[in-house]
Amino acid sequence: MTSNESPSRTQGAGARPLLPEQARAVCGQLGLDVNQSSLLREGMSAKEFLAALIEQEQFVDAVTFMACALPKREAVWWGYLCAREVQADPLPEPDAVALSAALEWVREPTDARRRAAKDAADATEYATPAGLVALATFFTGGSIAPPEVLTVEPAEHVTAQIIRGAVMAAGVIHEPEHAAERYRGYLQTGLDVAKRRLHWDRLKS
Repeated sequence: MTSNESPSRTQGAGARPLLPEQARAVCGQLGLDVNQSSLLREGMSAKEFLAALIEQEQFVDAVTFMACALPKREAVWWGYLCAREVQADPLPEPDAVALSAALEWVREPTDARRRAAKDAADATEYATPAGLVALATFFTGGSIAPPEVLTVEPAEHVTAQIIRGAVMAAGVIHEPEHAAERYRGYLQTGLDVAKRRLHWDRLKS
């Protein structure tokens, strides 16, 4: 260790990876180099690292970590749950349609439903968490070009990037002074999704 290296950063660099290589790469594309985090300690589990981020109120990094760690289908489901929690009752029609489209894709991820989610997202002008969740659905895989032209695959990080935006927006859209409490709740929801304690098959309408 050189004189200008901190012990915590050296330990972080030497710790075992918390995420599969692809998920770590996506985190890096979104500005979170997990293995170089000053909060990472040797032998930390992913849950412990997330808890450290939350304790330090590094919510952007914590939400980024969750959005990248979850498979895309689960990430959209997590975004749906967070967006649904903060929406007004009754929902504005564009948001209701966007959330419904995202949920339909989560339940049955066909290409037709993925494209329908994009149409629903367009109607929200991407101005709400619901609209962003529907937009993230479109970028989960398959061509983002019109069906009649050559396939154009989305970049790997886009779904996580948009879900991060949706969850962060959900935390401040109403009563932003309570954002920290909301983010803690959203991240616990993400853990429950990861552990399959919350699953779309058991959603009550």
